[in-house]
Parts: sequence; C-alpha cells; structure tokens
Amino acid sequence: MIRARPPRRTPGDRGLITTELVIVLPILVSFLYLLILAGRLTDADRAVCANLPFVHEHGFLSHGETIDLVRSADLLFLPMHDVPPGRRVAIVPCKTYEYLASRRPILAAVPDGDARDFLEASGTARVCRPTDVAALKASLLDALEAGAEQPAANEELLARLERRSLAREVADVIEAVSTRATSPAAPPIQAAA
Repeated sequence: MIRARPPRRTPGDRGLITTELVIVLPILVSFLYLLILAGRLTDADRAVCANLPFVHEHGFLSHGETIDLVRSADLLFLPMHDVPPGRRVAIVPCKTYEYLASRRPILAAVPDGDARDFLEASGTARVCRPTDVAALKASLLDALEAGAEQPAANEELLARLERRSLAREVADVIEAVSTRATSPAAPPIQAAA
C-alpha cells in the first residue's frame, strides 16, 4: 500500500503493498509517500528497502489486520507474473477480490486473463503488464498525482463478484444439473470422451 506521509508517524500508522514497487522508490520520495510492505519478504526484498526511511515492513499479518491496511491505502499494488503474448491466465489471486471490495485505487501489474478483465472493468484500477516498467511508472505517477480523488467503483461488477452472488450461481448450476439428471423427460446426459 502507498499512503501519503503523515506529518508525524504514529505507532498505529499502517499500509500494504508488495515489493515489486521498489523500481519506483524515487517517485514515492518525491511525492512524500510511505511504502508499506506486509507479508513474507525475501532477504533480497529486505536488502533493497534497507535504510529507506519511507519504507515500513509489517511482516505477516492476520486477515483482519490485512483488511484494515487495505482499507487505509491511498493506492494498492497488485502484481502478478507475466506470460507470453496470446496466453491468458485463468487464476485470480484472492487479494484481487479483497482489493476490489475495498473500493480503493489499485495499480495492477497483471497479464491478460480473468484478473485483468475484472480489474479493467472495476473502475478503480490502473492496469499494465507486469514487465512494462514504463507503463508501471506512468500509472504510478498518474495515481499519485490524482491524490485523494477516488475513482468510482463499478458496483454492478462488485455485486457479481460478491461471495453470496457467486455461491448463488454455483447453487443454480448444481440445481439445473440435478433437475436435468432426475427429470424423466430429459434426454440422457452424455459423458465427455
């Protein structure tokens, strides 16, 4: 997470972001922002951020603590791995749903796929490819220059992605399959070869 630097730092001041943003640390300094890291970091991650007064590491946190950090963010960062052009990634990291539900601005460095589709439709995300450093820097600058200006979330999309809505869809599919399988008028279901 990136958060505007408060006039004085307090012990309760928190945030969340992952280490891939270290490529833009000079930008953060020029805007007087804090880079808050939460989660497991490697020794290499720690070495990059060592002795930087605007980087704060929280380590591993409970889900509740993480949600509190996400909700307090000025900007959330969602990195994923890249894939060759023409391929789509079907996996959507769980934190994508948490970030979207927070309605906070998101900077997403993600490949083509379901996560990217959701983020692009969300209204709250700036999206670029994971290896496009120039686009990542430009998106970060745009987000920081926007400041407190909150983008409007796509509430219809968020309602569709809400857990109860997704559970309802699964239940409807199960009901349709079980009704079809037990209906005497329905033709037999052919097994896939």
